[in-house]
Amino acid sequence: MTLAPLPPPPGVLLALRVQIGLEGAHALRGQLLAALRRAGSPVDLHDAALVAAELLANAAVHAGGDCCVRAVLEPGVLRVEVEDRVPADDRLVAAVALARVGAPGGLGESGRGLALVSATCSAWGVLAVPGGKVVWAELPR
Repeated sequence: MTLAPLPPPPGVLLALRVQIGLEGAHALRGQLLAALRRAGSPVDLHDAALVAAELLANAAVHAGGDCCVRAVLEPGVLRVEVEDRVPADDRLVAAVALARVGAPGGLGESGRGLALVSATCSAWGVLAVPGGKVVWAELPR
């Protein structure tokens, strides 16, 4: 897993290209926490790190390959985005619907990440983009 800083556009707190692997979530948490501390952000640091790690872990499991991670301080919220090169499919749509009503996937050891994101964030969703998708989540500041 590698993290490569990208030049952040105006207003973007953190921009990274990530060669995804499950171990990347830990490295991403550290990078995000450092950026939020530097910015003096009032966002709950642990919630922000949890959400970013869950979104990256989902990308690692379901998309593989490279992705871009962005953290943007917008008026009233921190927006965390993970963009990958795999278009949204019916399984993702179903997972989003279940997570939004707080119904994690059965008794298995996985399937609760989006429910955690839903419970932690003020808003979240999936946006189709050319060549893939962006899964985003907003935490109040």
